[in-house]
Amino acid sequence: METVKPVLAFAPGWSYQSDLWSATKAHLDGYEKYMFELFSVEEKTVPVFGSAEKLIFSLLKRTEPLILVGHSFGSLWCLRQFFHFIKKNNQAEVMQHVSFALINGFSCFKRREDFKEGIAGDQIEPMVKQISQKPLSVVKAFRRKIEDYTPLPQHFHITALQLGLTYLQTEDYRKSLPMILPRVSVLAGRQDRLVNEEMTSKLFPKECIQWVSEGGHMLPITHPQICADFIRKGFKQAHLSRQ
Repeated sequence: METVKPVLAFAPGWSYQSDLWSATKAHLDGYEKYMFELFSVEEKTVPVFGSAEKLIFSLLKRTEPLILVGHSFGSLWCLRQFFHFIKKNNQAEVMQHVSFALINGFSCFKRREDFKEGIAGDQIEPMVKQISQKPLSVVKAFRRKIEDYTPLPQHFHITALQLGLTYLQTEDYRKSLPMILPRVSVLAGRQDRLVNEEMTSKLFPKECIQWVSEGGHMLPITHPQICADFIRKGFKQAHLSRQ
């Protein structure tokens, strides 16, 4: 039985806003919850992602249990901020109270010489070239690929979308990941057309992964109850690992 409920902090996937998590949050009553706004047009801070970075760093400085919940790109962003915080503050002890619930997530996105399961550069580079001039077309094509046909936002935070694409090309936390196991839980869809089964299995130990047989890339929308149960379960497992 949990003695202290964890704080929950949610990061959305590329091009999404905090409403991505609305259905999942509805199944998580009684928790203190925060949203990282990464792509909202209302969050045009300098630097890009500045407000979200300030929030996550303030949460990491707290002492109560914290679960960083990331969907797709949001998973990579959470890992990036966490390891940056550790390096900057030389505070390895923060690792003991922070858990990760990665949904349709990854620790590396772009294909590399030692990561053939990643996404080929020729799938990302056209998005990079076109995002500033044709954001609607780029986002629409991306969401069609992941089989999400929900309404698109009317406006886009283009600079944030550009930086997000840069992170997808450059960030790689595969070597750092063992430092935080077993406080990492992964929820993945076997029907995910972007982060497929082979990619997920290459990035994470099988004992970390919970599969949704009929699930695709948008589990927070299509399977919110499963996502909520997964978040609670992941914390319990992480809590036991610290005892």
